[in-house]
Amino acid sequence: MIDFRKKSVEAIVKSALVNYGVESLVLPPDAQEDLIKSERDLIEEGSKLVQDLVKVRKELGEEVGEDIKGMIGEYKVDEEGEKEKMEEKKEKKEKKESTPNMLKTMMSSTSKTSTLTKKLGTLESQIADLEVQFVKEVSETVAHSIAELKVVSVKDAVVAQNLAKFLMIAQFEGGIGGILKDVTERPLSKIFTSAGHVERKKNLYVLDFPGDVSASQVEELREEVSGICRNAKEGDEAIVVLQSGGGTVTGYGLAAAQLTRLKKKLHLTIAVEQVAASGGYMMACTGHRIIASPFAVLGSIGVISDQPNVYERLKREGVEFSTVTAGKFKRTLTPTKKTRKEGFEKSKEDVEQILVLFKDFVSANRPSLDIDKVATGETWFGEDALELGLCDELMTKDELILEKIEEGFDAFSVAYDPQGGV
Repeated sequence: MIDFRKKSVEAIVKSALVNYGVESLVLPPDAQEDLIKSERDLIEEGSKLVQDLVKVRKELGEEVGEDIKGMIGEYKVDEEGEKEKMEEKKEKKEKKESTPNMLKTMMSSTSKTSTLTKKLGTLESQIADLEVQFVKEVSETVAHSIAELKVVSVKDAVVAQNLAKFLMIAQFEGGIGGILKDVTERPLSKIFTSAGHVERKKNLYVLDFPGDVSASQVEELREEVSGICRNAKEGDEAIVVLQSGGGTVTGYGLAAAQLTRLKKKLHLTIAVEQVAASGGYMMACTGHRIIASPFAVLGSIGVISDQPNVYERLKREGVEFSTVTAGKFKRTLTPTKKTRKEGFEKSKEDVEQILVLFKDFVSANRPSLDIDKVATGETWFGEDALELGLCDELMTKDELILEKIEEGFDAFSVAYDPQGGV
């Protein structure tokens, strides 16, 4: 084959990216797989065509050589190095061959040369088509990766087009097969992880959840989790600094569901600085890992429902409340009505059913826990909580964040601002 390469594909791609405002680009795993597949298709199909191309070129060269040899005659070199033109042999040969035979031979030779030339052109065209398809696939892969890594602007939108232009110019400068030869020698998938290229650092997202009784912070948490899920890449992690003594079942159930959503996207660590009890522990157990400071309080896996009853006082004051209900248990316990056994038992049954759901949720997220031993409504400090399996390690959030930074993570504090977003 011809020495096609004037510029390597690596240099061309890097030039294209730098010239259009993208100094570096780390392809995500799915993009790398797409790129490797494009290379494999180009090399597999292209290699067969190149083999045929080499074969046809050889045949064509031999055919042209025979034609030239026939036209200029044959020479003999004797042992003393003197050249003697074979005039006698040529004259005898010319006498034997008739003019029609000579024309026939020339026409046959020309026809074969023409056939080989056409075949050569077809093969070169097929190789060129493969390379054009490869350029399109590389451009799409790069463009999609840029779109995932940063907000797409007008400049970003034309990067793929310009990358394709750079590659095509290289093909025209180097000749048909230049791109194929280059990716065979140096796979394009290594361009973005070659020596001197700075790999993307993993991100550590740090969130705070100072929960109140109604878990009113869940709206901010929802936006923060959504923001992280949109931007997180493979290898990124999150830490949720949790501070809550629990509260409503519905509020903390929703907060725990938001953390479950985050857990599905990346590795989640829950850091308990002071307390994660009841609904707070419902949130904590969603993490892949729970850390707690030595005197943090964890547990309180139980359910409570209480309310004051002023029926007797109202009765003394001559005040009576009337309530109209439809459904046997529409109203069980109320602060203004006399407590009845039937209503009390129904309320107790409801509370116990909520405890079953609570225990099942904790068990599903931390299967190593002896749930019957810890689901008593009790709380434990750090050392005891660790021994019971309510947490995985005793350390503060600060220690963990510094540890992750030393591992090479970039740490980001994430907070939702209603005016400006996450």
